Amino acid sequence: MTRALELALFRTFAVPSIARLLDQTRQFTDDTQRRYDDTAIIINEILLNGYDSGRGRDFVKRMNRIHGQYQISNEDFLYTLSTFIFEPVRWIDRFGWRQTYPNEREAF
Repeated sequence: MTRALELALFRTFAVPSIARLLDQTRQFTDDTQRRYDDTAIIINEILLNGYDSGRGRDFVKRMNRIHGQYQISNEDFLYTLSTFIFEPVRWIDRFGWRQTYPNEREAF
């Protein structure tokens, strides 16, 4: 799961508009570990608590506040979020010790 989420984060660089913004902000070049850790914390909180729980909503608000200072298209937001949903399933199904069950895929 950890490798899959790392790969999902890395995949965002494949989209030119996202890569351009990441390069401009220097978040992944000057403070890589903090940026990765912050992303991991937010994603884990949402996965553990659900986006509609009080804690999940707080982290979604935090994520929106962090990203709100940048001009980011809805398509780029959706692509980035989709990588955190679909990449773990792909990775686990291909490299994990077993494939995910339908209910696990649905949970993602």
